Amino acid sequence: MNGFAMTAQGMVAQGGFTPPSLDYPALAPMLVVLGTAVLAVLVEAFVPRRVRQRIQVPLTVLGLLGAFGALVHYIVDNGRNVVTAGTAIAIDGPSMFLQGTILVLSLLAVLVMGDRGSTAEDPFTAQAATVPDSVEESRATAAGWT
Repeated sequence: MNGFAMTAQGMVAQGGFTPPSLDYPALAPMLVVLGTAVLAVLVEAFVPRRVRQRIQVPLTVLGLLGAFGALVHYIVDNGRNVVTAGTAIAIDGPSMFLQGTILVLSLLAVLVMGDRGSTAEDPFTAQAATVPDSVEESRATAAGWT
């Protein structure tokens, strides 16, 4: 039956399955960012809107700093080129440089976008489809959609 065997549970592949090896220290920066993203989604889902930003911005900053720290730790301790997750992820000099660059730029972007400042002006539009200084934008801003 083309390499498959029928069992009580259904069809399974004949032969052994070898799970891919994972180099967790090499994957740590990506795993930290993904874990932080999951926490940020949970904050978005369960935290009241009025305090959400005060939680999400520090959470995101700490997550990005943690990922950068994991990357630096990997470079200092190992710094070797590896192919992990089967052959899906290659960690080498250029990829470590790009990871660091993306983390630094992401941190700067979060700090810029997370700054609410002391002015009453909001740096973002209430709705992306509204024309600046239009009636629709005024209504969206009055409704608190920013």
